Amino acid sequence: MKFKLSIFFLLPFAWPLFAQQNPHFSTYMFNHFSINPAYCGSKQTLYVNSVNRFQWVGMGKEAPQSNSVNVQYPNKRRRVGLGLNLLNDRIGANNNTTALFTYAYHLKLPVGRLSMGLRAGFQSLMVDFNRVVYEDKSDIYVGQVIRKTAPNGDFGLYYYTADFYASLALNQLWGARLRTFKDLPDFTRVYPHLFLTAGKAFIISSDLIINPSVLIKKVQGAPYSIDFNCNARFGDRFWAGLSYRNKNALVILAQMGITERLRFGYSYDVGLNGIGTVSGATHEFYLGFDFNVHNNKIISTRYL
Repeated sequence: MKFKLSIFFLLPFAWPLFAQQNPHFSTYMFNHFSINPAYCGSKQTLYVNSVNRFQWVGMGKEAPQSNSVNVQYPNKRRRVGLGLNLLNDRIGANNNTTALFTYAYHLKLPVGRLSMGLRAGFQSLMVDFNRVVYEDKSDIYVGQVIRKTAPNGDFGLYYYTADFYASLALNQLWGARLRTFKDLPDFTRVYPHLFLTAGKAFIISSDLIINPSVLIKKVQGAPYSIDFNCNARFGDRFWAGLSYRNKNALVILAQMGITERLRFGYSYDVGLNGIGTVSGATHEFYLGFDFNVHNNKIISTRYL
């Protein structure tokens, strides 16, 4: 009876609750490969980067943490890109791991290039119920650890010139089910995610480039999410900018070229919604290294 009464009183508050399944990274504009496989190889160099996101740090050790490693390599003719994405996303008792391999083909057009990319691999979910605090110690899930692995894949298109880019990505194409409880609905089905991005570089002077961009995200069961970004490059090695994620967060970010090949970035999310204002700050750290295997000196104004 207590359970039924609780559900009855909580239902009126359930309608505005939405969520996306993919982890979100605020520094994605530094490397779009994290959301679009077609980006693979467009940097024209062997590039390795890692992103570590610590969300809502005021919640303690159960707060969400996302860690990724991305590797992309173009062939010498710049027609083919090969890549690898590794991602681990943890929140509470859930530990989600993804590994994807990427192939992208870059087609030269009269103006710019069009890349088509596909990546495929697996997604594995582990739920450790030992990390849950129970009032009822006789709960059937006490002490259980549930694991489920399913195929995963993404598709993307990416058009770019020297000072403009636009892309479309459809991620999690298979829509796999990661966990099914015997007595509860299957609420962990993976749904496709749509990402639309575009950006333009405005060269103000030899030492200043302004790069506004926008990202639109859509997934079934959640409203559209829109990011408005504006970054500036000062000289050759320093970037700074702001992002506004509608009804969610204001993001302050920066990136520095420590050397010609090594980049370090940082972002700070200021929460604007209910949970973001009471759960503490969100910090994200970006580290990228250019191995320059083809001995090219590349300074692109398309992405910062």
